[in-house]
Amino acid sequence: MFVILLFCLLPSAGFAADLQNLVSASNDFEVAMIEHEHVLERSPSATELAASTLKYAKTKERYFVVLRKSIPFLIDMATGKTPKTPEVDKIREIFSGYGETQERQVEAATVSMLKQRDQDAEVSKAEAEFYRVHKIEEQFHKDFDGLDST
Repeated sequence: MFVILLFCLLPSAGFAADLQNLVSASNDFEVAMIEHEHVLERSPSATELAASTLKYAKTKERYFVVLRKSIPFLIDMATGKTPKTPEVDKIREIFSGYGETQERQVEAATVSMLKQRDQDAEVSKAEAEFYRVHKIEEQFHKDFDGLDST
């Protein structure tokens, strides 16, 4: 009987861990976005721009990787197969101040500033990473935007 209970609980424990990872990745992404925005606002040196862009890209990539992994659980919650959890509300709360509009503004400012300094080797590396991660985001949207969870 204990073994059956354990096998029933293991998927939900994995589910909870995945959603906790998503909360963490969401929070890290929002913080990195805000920090990166502040760096952009103060006309950073090439080194500061490169470092901030790399940090932003790294946290954005982690967010989309973890979000992709969490999609089956999120669909189960949306369809009522699994009850909604507090983590969903935490994610909503994290992005309540910063959302897609702010992300687009930060991205546009980043592109502009990267283009102004693309002769710098550090900036060129950061720019390549920025665009690599942008492709990951675009692929995510192609795969999941408009997904009907019913």
